[in-house]
Amino acid sequence: MRDSYADIAALAEVDVEAQPDAYTEAMRHAYRQDKDLSAAMAIAWAGIGRLLALAHVSEPSRALELRSRVKALTYDLASFTWAGWDEPGIVITPPEARAGCAAARANLEMARDLETAELPRARAHWMLGAHELAAGRPDDARASFEAAVSLSDAAGHEGAAEAALAGAFVVLADLTLGSATEADFTAALERLRSTPGGADLAGQVTTARDVLGSS
Repeated sequence: MRDSYADIAALAEVDVEAQPDAYTEAMRHAYRQDKDLSAAMAIAWAGIGRLLALAHVSEPSRALELRSRVKALTYDLASFTWAGWDEPGIVITPPEARAGCAAARANLEMARDLETAELPRARAHWMLGAHELAAGRPDDARASFEAAVSLSDAAGHEGAAEAALAGAFVVLADLTLGSATEADFTAALERLRSTPGGADLAGQVTTARDVLGSS
């Protein structure tokens, strides 16, 4: 297991202007190579705090860059704490999942505040919906997935696969609510698979259903 406090202490000495991805790289290494979620989360929170503090005293263009990196950290934090990936070697505790949901909400708020393009905002809505579905709030999840569909559609061809993915998760939420059938789910998967780049994404939907137990 990593010594996350040693990592955080070392990162505190890093010049983030020279190494802007230092916290992101350390967080991802803890998660992907070490399979240490708690260390990854500790590094992310430390990075979020430091970068926001630096943004507060920076000139506007630099502050915008720092806040954008904070947004990226909140997205990774939310992603890494979602059980629906069924990531080998990662066990997510209920408190970690709740912290991840809070990170997903922060990511969405930052996407709005930074006035990002449609696809980043769509992904922020999707990630929050994913956490809401895992937490047993399918109504809230459905609303988030619908927002992701709308924003992905607005992105045009570039957002087609993500619109179909979010649409499949709308049906997954409906299955949980009892307002969709297996035929609806199969049709949503077929629409996703027929979209360029959608075949691999379909596997994410079926994995999530298996892990989260949506029926």
